[in-house]
Amino acid sequence: MREINSMILYIVLFLVAISTMITDTGVAEAQSINSITITIKDTGVVVVEIKGNAVVGINEYKAPVEPVLVSLRAYINNTQVATMYMNRTIYIPSTIDGIVYIRYIANVTTVQGVASFQVYDVGISIKLVVEPNVVLLTMPSNIESVKTVDGVVEITFSGSAVIKYVVTTVDTIKEGESYPATSTETPIGPSLPFDNNLLIVLIAAVTIVVLGIIALKYKRKLVESRSSYVSSILDNIDRSILQCLKESGGSLYQSELQRKLNLPKATLWRHVYKLAQLGFLEIVKEGRINKLVLKKKP
Repeated sequence: MREINSMILYIVLFLVAISTMITDTGVAEAQSINSITITIKDTGVVVVEIKGNAVVGINEYKAPVEPVLVSLRAYINNTQVATMYMNRTIYIPSTIDGIVYIRYIANVTTVQGVASFQVYDVGISIKLVVEPNVVLLTMPSNIESVKTVDGVVEITFSGSAVIKYVVTTVDTIKEGESYPATSTETPIGPSLPFDNNLLIVLIAAVTIVVLGIIALKYKRKLVESRSSYVSSILDNIDRSILQCLKESGGSLYQSELQRKLNLPKATLWRHVYKLAQLGFLEIVKEGRINKLVLKKKP
């Protein structure tokens, strides 16, 4: 009986140690960010890229612009990792030290043809890249440098800002962008030497169960947060496009969709590109004509 009580005591202490390790995991703060680039595409879509360092533990990165959550991707040493977004902060767990790359589509508000988004101060300089056909209506206050390369304007600034812009024309589709390749390697931990000691067996079993529960809860929370966020990022125009495609048998040429919805070409294309990035539809190039194919419903 005394030996059993001792085993139970060891297991309890072991669980407390695991909980303490999870709670007290190191956090890498905003100074681990090396660069931030915000690109306003000639389609009107805004892409945010963050590069920095990651350490073992829970890494924390301040988001300069509110993301469209389902577009959020993060990579450590070119391997995709899980993310969690809360209160303008991106959390990334890591089991290794490495280089982190974060990419997402910014949440942009459009009112009467004018698009805008809020840039928050994250403590380092931000590069704003403006592609051709994009006209800025507002400029950041604390501008550090401005240069133009092949018609692309690059503005480096610091602090917060509200960026407003309009897209003049969109004539052609650029090749789709891809994320870094995702590795699916399964990590293999060191094996324990065979031991008949019941305590070691019990501790190993408890460890597997605890870590499994933690991983399951984290994955479930991430899936639920992403699925619930989808409905909130689709506006009336997005839903009208998806509904029109559904009623038309699942596909339409872009010109036909424009006539049906009576929308300006630039406005329609901005929403079509957004829906394609989110996986709701596919843009099929047939010569110089775009065919839109419905992939999934909201």
